[in-house]
Amino acid sequence: MNSRRTFMQCSLGSSLGLALDSNVFAGSSPRGLFSLETPTAMIVSTTGPVAIRSGLSAMKRGGSAADAVLTTALSQIALCAGCWVSYAGRMTAMYFDAKTKRLHSLNACYDAPRKEDDPMSIPRQPTPSGRNVLVPGFIAGLEALHSKFGKRKFSELFQPSIKLASDGFPLSRSLANLIQRKSKVLTRYQGGRQVFLNKDEKLVARGDTFQQIQLAKTLEQVARHGAQYMYQGDWAKRFVAAVQKQGGKISLDDLKKYKPTWADPLTTQLSGGFSVSGLPSPNRGGPMALACLNLADHAKLGDLGHYTQSIDALERILKIETALRVMSWGRGRVALGETLGEKNLELDHFADRELGGKLWKTMQSDAWAKLLKRLRAPQQSTSEHSDAVVAVDADGNVAAILHTINTAGWGTTGLFVDGVSIPDSGANQQAAIKSVGPGGRVPDHGPPMIAMKDGQPVLAGSATGSGNVHASWQNFIDVLLYGMSPQKAADTPNFYNYTFENGALPDKLIAQAKDKKLPLKLKPRFGGFEIGFWAGIGLDPKNKSMQAGKIRRLDGIAAHY
Repeated sequence: MNSRRTFMQCSLGSSLGLALDSNVFAGSSPRGLFSLETPTAMIVSTTGPVAIRSGLSAMKRGGSAADAVLTTALSQIALCAGCWVSYAGRMTAMYFDAKTKRLHSLNACYDAPRKEDDPMSIPRQPTPSGRNVLVPGFIAGLEALHSKFGKRKFSELFQPSIKLASDGFPLSRSLANLIQRKSKVLTRYQGGRQVFLNKDEKLVARGDTFQQIQLAKTLEQVARHGAQYMYQGDWAKRFVAAVQKQGGKISLDDLKKYKPTWADPLTTQLSGGFSVSGLPSPNRGGPMALACLNLADHAKLGDLGHYTQSIDALERILKIETALRVMSWGRGRVALGETLGEKNLELDHFADRELGGKLWKTMQSDAWAKLLKRLRAPQQSTSEHSDAVVAVDADGNVAAILHTINTAGWGTTGLFVDGVSIPDSGANQQAAIKSVGPGGRVPDHGPPMIAMKDGQPVLAGSATGSGNVHASWQNFIDVLLYGMSPQKAADTPNFYNYTFENGALPDKLIAQAKDKKLPLKLKPRFGGFEIGFWAGIGLDPKNKSMQAGKIRRLDGIAAHY
């Protein structure tokens, strides 16, 4: 007999109009935590209830956490017609292998074309150009993660997304509005017209059964032949031809030589026996988030009260924001090296606990004020949307991924190849492409992270949006330093670029911040994807329990069995 206590359904998504079933696990309510049974496996993501349930189904059939997040990601792309995530996009992943008790990081982000020798002349948005198309990594990364940690057949991952594309689904109001707003871009070329015009040559509309027949055929080919179909097969040839026709420099050689990269994760040590790991460079999100966690621990934020209630904590967390801007800027690191007496500082170095303590101490001195006076560090922004997926399977494996088009809403070029959206991800990354050179791996801001204690994972999370790095490290300190549940952390206001939304802070705290002349800003509401959207799962190894949390503004859910 199953001795687990009855699960109590939470109201996550009730304001979003979602039809939630008994597998939905939100993690908290106004009265506290709703973790009344021990789940066998769990998955949470920022968007796509149907996609999330497809990932849960993969685990029910004996699949691993890798199978779950990849199945979900494939379905998410079909559900949004390649709008904010794409099969020609990029992916980053963190994975805990329960068998070996080791953490792994995977970088499947864009490469710069090998013939791109003048990146600063790449046309910017909204100018359509094949030169702003980068070498995609998503499908190659998907195959790499599955090959290493998948348990089900590769082709099984694609079945839900193929069905969504071939059978279609009722077009929602939100997606229909996005298509309408971008209609001129989406119907610029024949490839897009085949996706978004119906049989009467009219734009698809809300309530229509939205089918993506060409996409379904493409996915069937990838499911049958593997990633090579998109990197060496017929799709690759048509992709290169379409991009080159619009002036792009991508070649078949670029696709053939693309390789996802595995690396030892970058790790920072926190008090309380916690360690937190993320992707190392050339990823930037992992080093940035870990550097902030390092400083937050040295600032002893957990002893001061929460930064939404304590002026001392608020002052310190805003100071960490300033340090982040300096650390993540090449010129700023040179100046920091001079001040700290350290040579050749790289962003990854700031995850080191000893260096973090040295930096925090310096930040309380006149030397820090002098450094800031002669520097004007740029604002941090990644201007992207994406999807974050986190899963824990029955064997205790943990996966956290981020996949994205790294641009806004299909981009502005309008290329589609056999139903696959081709984003203009290079249109605003000219300097980054120049920094890595022809064929180099373009830096990204994907921050999937996993926290460990006593050799076991205790928290896994990932975040999307322009504020994804901020959302990641702030939610991790809320759970690890302040002891919140994942959902309580997700419900707690985050800041981005020194800015909180109106109502996030009490009037007394705002007045205190004004008296101290803190660089605090308030605005009515974060626009678009300016805020970070976080999703995570907390694990308690002692009683085998799990708790999920996610920001409530998007329609994602958490599900378990």
